[in-house]
Amino acid sequence: MREQDMLQNQWRRERLETILPELMAKEELDMWILVTREDNEDPVASSLLPPVLSGDRGLVHSSRLSSAEGLAVAWLEQRTRAEMQVYPPLIELGHKIIEEAFSSSVVKPGQTLIADVAWWMWQKLRDLGLKAWFRPMVALNRPGGAGMQWQGVIERGDLLFCDLGIGTLI
Repeated sequence: MREQDMLQNQWRRERLETILPELMAKEELDMWILVTREDNEDPVASSLLPPVLSGDRGLVHSSRLSSAEGLAVAWLEQRTRAEMQVYPPLIELGHKIIEEAFSSSVVKPGQTLIADVAWWMWQKLRDLGLKAWFRPMVALNRPGGAGMQWQGVIERGDLLFCDLGIGTLI
């Protein structure tokens, strides 16, 4: 975990020094004041500030404030080369987690709940020392059914669907 934190801080510093100035110039902003709820930060706040500063922020108000929505979106979209090198292995890891989650070692038709598989995925990420970008979601589509089902028991022949996000910097 310490090594992950050090790497994330290195990426954060590089992003703040290289990506942010370019994006602020593009959006014609001299200063970016980020207002967020205490202990309920959005992905932008989490990506800009180290975890040790969580919940230690003040509120600023001025008639000169303007929206920085474009900057916030662009900030989340941009990645450094160092960050991009990490994504292929993370994608491969995600595929392996999904493969195992949908295997007979986790799913027992007629017994396993959809929620059991989602919780298993979340626990697997924690066991690997990783964070979920969001709560893993699992659903099924049953032949002859009425579409996606987000709860219930998985049966043989069900088509499973999932959404799994592995958090890196933010």
